[in-house]
Amino acid sequence: MKKQSTYQMTQMYFNDAAQEYLEFLKEAHPEHFMESVAQATQRKITVASLDFVVVERPDVHVYNELLIQWRDEKNKLRRVVPDNMVVVAEKKPKVSTNFAIPIQAARPFVVFEYQSKSNSRKDYQQSYDKYEIELKVPYYLMFHPDEQELTLFRFNKRTGKYASVLPDDEGRYAIRELDLTIALLEGWARYWWKGKLLPIPMEFQVMLKQKDKELDRKDKENVVLRQELGDKDRVIGDKDRLLGDQARQLADMQAELERLRKSAG
Repeated sequence: MKKQSTYQMTQMYFNDAAQEYLEFLKEAHPEHFMESVAQATQRKITVASLDFVVVERPDVHVYNELLIQWRDEKNKLRRVVPDNMVVVAEKKPKVSTNFAIPIQAARPFVVFEYQSKSNSRKDYQQSYDKYEIELKVPYYLMFHPDEQELTLFRFNKRTGKYASVLPDDEGRYAIRELDLTIALLEGWARYWWKGKLLPIPMEFQVMLKQKDKELDRKDKENVVLRQELGDKDRVIGDKDRLLGDQARQLADMQAELERLRKSAG
């Protein structure tokens, strides 16, 4: 493997590389600076929820769209940007524009990605491979808001691959080292710490309440619609019975007329 220079192992080097990468993205891939409302909302929910964990666990550090950089076996500079990331370290990592793996004492412990059909700014399979094969991140959470699909992967050191975490009895996915569980609730990935649902900012609470009100309104509309359909069914039933009675009366009259004709003949 090519020997790295002292300069290449400094924070200055990785900061310069991060700035170069930023300028490259602005020029060649402006789509990287766009995201769907669902992605932005979930990132905010995750950060706000995990802020409560940080208060109780000072060794937990949460980052939002922070560039991770490292060098592979061929000394090639590698990069990936998770939507959110958790690092567990007694001492808070010193980061600014990027998280440089070679000079940090700790490594990413959990990475979060939020997919969107309307935004193809990331190659999620490529990111998955980086987390699994190159970085060996212990936990990787993938949430697809459009499809309402939530999957938590855990790195298996024996196989060197990710395996899906199975939900517990309450349908939640556990990151036991953090006393954290995750599950879908009202359309979003929500977090429980030591069994307690972590709150979210007031703006999201209002949004969810509005969503609940909208669902209640639709439920009430459906009840009224079912009642109207029931009334129509009853009216149709009454008409069917009336037509049936009239048909029977007509049949009886025809039978009586036929009897009279035979008697007169």
